[in-house]
Amino acid sequence: AAGGDVGGAPSGGAHATSAIPPPPPDGAFDEAAEDKASRRAREREEKEAAKARKAEQSKRAKANRARVWSLQASERPYLLLAVVSAVLLGAIVPLLGWMFATLLFTFFTPDPADVVETSRFWSSILIAACVLEVILHTTRTYGLGVAGERLTRRLRAQSFANMLRQEMGWFDEPSNTSANLSANLARDVTLVSGVTAESTGTMIANVTTLAVGTLLIFWLGSWQLGLAAIGAVPVIAAAI
Repeated sequence: AAGGDVGGAPSGGAHATSAIPPPPPDGAFDEAAEDKASRRAREREEKEAAKARKAEQSKRAKANRARVWSLQASERPYLLLAVVSAVLLGAIVPLLGWMFATLLFTFFTPDPADVVETSRFWSSILIAACVLEVILHTTRTYGLGVAGERLTRRLRAQSFANMLRQEMGWFDEPSNTSANLSANLARDVTLVSGVTAESTGTMIANVTTLAVGTLLIFWLGSWQLGLAAIGAVPVIAAAI
């Protein structure tokens, strides 16, 4: 029995030894570390390349926007009319709020005759402000519309003239089929004129509203309320 036990011990040890996985070959850890480092380097290079492409696209967009504005040199009077109208429209909004706030104090006046007289005065001012706002809306839309349509016509004429000066082989390319060229004249040129479209006038009016409203708060209200309003601007902009 003892001999059997002694004879069985080596077989158990052999099983235990065979269950242990063999050690990795020499240099395996170094290769894994090198692969990880190379992946990180590639990711870093890709991020840097993406940032460079984004910066180049932003630079080109600014250059193209400046070129579009330069193409509208002959429409500057219309653009000036639209910009002035947009600025005045933006200034009217906070001024109307101040008028309403002032009008509310009228109802706390003890003299009824004074209430009637003051109410008529501010009512006339509000009616005049509403009429002025309609006129300014019309002039802003007219100025931007005329400038945008003339730019579209000019770009279409230039694009079509450049197409006619190309060689015959240029029209055989798949990207220069009649359908693509017609779409370029009909759709893509119109997108360029969007730089000076109604959205530009709206943006100018919104910036003016913010500036005039902030000045009114600091001038007629309190600087604490003005700072609170300025702090709420990023939150409102992010929500929009």
